[in-house]
Amino acid sequence: MRVTKQAIRSTLLELRRSISACDRSRWSAIIVEQALSLPEFKAASGLAIYSAAADEVATEALGAAAIAAGKIVCYPRVNQVANVLSAYRVGDMADLQPGYRGILEPIGDTPLDPAALDLVIVPGVGFDPTGRRLGRGGGHYDVWLDRVRRCRVGLAFELQIVTELPWEDHDQHVDLIVTEQRVIRSTSSVRRPV
Repeated sequence: MRVTKQAIRSTLLELRRSISACDRSRWSAIIVEQALSLPEFKAASGLAIYSAAADEVATEALGAAAIAAGKIVCYPRVNQVANVLSAYRVGDMADLQPGYRGILEPIGDTPLDPAALDLVIVPGVGFDPTGRRLGRGGGHYDVWLDRVRRCRVGLAFELQIVTELPWEDHDQHVDLIVTEQRVIRSTSSVRRPV
């Protein structure tokens, strides 16, 4: 019997919620340090970073470090009327305010073209070694990532990595996955033009 995306999503969300605040903070710091050390991160002049929900890998330090390094940094915002995700430039972490699902979002007016970004840091409920990503099920990131032509990096706790995820044609891969234990370079044969 094949396990559905929803069943996997429910299991992984419950596992992620079970992480203690102390471990989440400690592991997030390790993940951020590993992300900052990636050659792809160091070389990126323009990048997008997600704002974390309560139980996701925390990204505040990553965003602050990218801004301090002089990189063009943008964060996603969901247009709840059109049900689409766009990214807006942030010059300071104070440019973020609570938005969709209470997640911090940018207050900018002009979205950046995701095709112009060198690196995109994305959240996920789960990932597998081929770079498959399982989101929350809204499809916002899959539609937006379809326009990203450069490096996509998923941040996750090790317990979010599974052997294999179900896959549909509209689902988008990541190139790298950073956990508190390792950096996984995707084994996917799907490659995008750069």
